[in-house]
Amino acid sequence: RTNQQIADMMQRKQHSNSEDRVFPYLTMADFDSEHFDIVRNRIRMNRPDHLWPNLSNHDILRSAGMWLRDPETGKEGYTLAAAMLFGNDRTIHMVAPFYKIDAICRQYNTDLYDDRDKITCNLLRAYGRLMDFCKRHLPEWPVIDGDQRKSIRDIIFREICMNILIHTEYDTRHSSLFNIWKDKVEIINWNIPFNF
Repeated sequence: RTNQQIADMMQRKQHSNSEDRVFPYLTMADFDSEHFDIVRNRIRMNRPDHLWPNLSNHDILRSAGMWLRDPETGKEGYTLAAAMLFGNDRTIHMVAPFYKIDAICRQYNTDLYDDRDKITCNLLRAYGRLMDFCKRHLPEWPVIDGDQRKSIRDIIFREICMNILIHTEYDTRHSSLFNIWKDKVEIINWNIPFNF
């Protein structure tokens, strides 16, 4: 077996989640403060009584379980999840140097590609970029729900894009692939399944 195969096997057998890995030297300067304001505004619109709009950036991460104590070292700090969601580009590259979502459209040029977006930004921005990629290359299928027109494409791919981002194992050398073909969409992402 190669070293990478052994490392992947060991990672699958870990009892802790990699997103809970503590980085004791991360500070608020390593995060994109603008994204905290975006999250606050979205929460205000959907849940006006929620606590987060009135919390500091640090307290938001703490209340979401993204400030933890490492059980092995006893050191406290922000987690990989905090860095992946709110980190600036430098932080993302530091904590997950191999992280990449490769969105490729191969509807006409199947040997190469029609369009490509290499996504390496934090997950809040990555979600928007994946959704924009879907809107550029997939047809909109409108339906009427009650008296509202809705896009089936947006509903389906909102769920798919969220699942890619939530369930990818970022502590690995494997990239996630999001391939749009003429007749199908193919998603490949490295994860550690808890149920088969």
